[in-house]
Amino acid sequence: MKKIGKIMAICLVLVVMFALAACGSPSSNEAPDPDTAKNEKAPNPDTIISEKIANAEEWRKAFDFSDVDSMSIKFGSRYVNKEIDEIIVRETVLLFDGTKRYGKMFQSRDGIIEQEDEMYLSKEDDKFYKYTHVDGKWVKQETTDVDGYIANDVIIDYVGEIPDFSKSSYDEKSGEYVFNIDNVNEKFKAKISDGKLAYLKMLYDDGNYGYIQIYNIVSTAVIIPEVE
Repeated sequence: MKKIGKIMAICLVLVVMFALAACGSPSSNEAPDPDTAKNEKAPNPDTIISEKIANAEEWRKAFDFSDVDSMSIKFGSRYVNKEIDEIIVRETVLLFDGTKRYGKMFQSRDGIIEQEDEMYLSKEDDKFYKYTHVDGKWVKQETTDVDGYIANDVIIDYVGEIPDFSKSSYDEKSGEYVFNIDNVNEKFKAKISDGKLAYLKMLYDDGNYGYIQIYNIVSTAVIIPEVE
């Protein structure tokens, strides 16, 4: 179970530093906004009431997205640096639509956004292309850096070891599964919707937390921007 916290930290750092590092500011582009074009925004996780799972096999299937190629994934973390009294928040949104992918991330420090990037990735004629901002315009470039292209791989890398269903309890008041693992300073909360994982939150004794949310399954659309 400790692997989940480790994967969360590693995955966030890699996405922020490498996957979207080549992007520029999205403030002056004409590309469609995936959050407002055809895709519904992520629902407030507090409003999601988890379905009840009958057994461990159903639980395993809830974490398996290998047969889904259209979905939206949001993951992030909140970290409080008590030594200098600052709060760092990171959030990444990945949209998957067949052979197309869109990614957007931001990082804020004490409520002030200090980094915000976005990028498109598509597979065309067995080659991969990334679309990034250069001087306010979208530029298309062939690439071999395709980490995170497959949605199920992203979920596996982020979640790591699936929480043990036998060690869970269903909280009727909050409508979620809760895991308290012996000798682990992490607490997990999970919500299932339509037989699939909809939200997983990892809380730590020091007050920090990380989460992953999966939504718009089958209905996510990605529109590749036009390049000049």
